[in-house]
Amino acid sequence: MGRLKRQLHNRRIGVLIDNLEPALDQQGGLIASHRNYVELLRVLADARVQSVTLITSRDRLCEPGLNVSHYRLPGLDQTAWQKFFSNRGLGF
Repeated sequence: MGRLKRQLHNRRIGVLIDNLEPALDQQGGLIASHRNYVELLRVLADARVQSVTLITSRDRLCEPGLNVSHYRLPGLDQTAWQKFFSNRGLGF
């Protein structure tokens, strides 16, 4: 994780984690076999890294100790993504 964090301090990248719901329990926390995602998400959410992480899930991620912003997309077509990136001030 330390090596990944150092790389993200120097490089701008986008990370897509698609379909997270199989890793979540009924309360939106990560199940035991997927607990290693917590540290990964902490690294990706660090304000000093130059990355954007998008997580898609039908279920809401509610993992204690992670600061995530939820954004409901009306769909996953190009228009919805353009709106998302525009609202965040990111180029598409």
